Amino acid sequence: MVDEWDERAFEDEFPTFDDDARQHAATPQQLQQQTIGCPYCGEPIDILLDTSEPNQEYIEDCSVCCRPITMVTHDDGMGGAEVAVYTSDDVF
Repeated sequence: MVDEWDERAFEDEFPTFDDDARQHAATPQQLQQQTIGCPYCGEPIDILLDTSEPNQEYIEDCSVCCRPITMVTHDDGMGGAEVAVYTSDDVF
């Protein structure tokens, strides 16, 4: 016997984004591609910056050496973003 589909049970186990999260998610037009140099290994890495929020700080692993890069973004005043990258040992 096959159990009937229970959407509520599925939602409880695998929650989806709520409306508030959807409103704050970046659209493709708000994503800006930039190339940075990894502060550990020096390799160039392509990243996507979310320009929907003017100032952000987050950590993303280097796709080459897998070490954590702290990225701090600021509004560049022209609808884009500037990014500064730091190692986990840097103080800023």
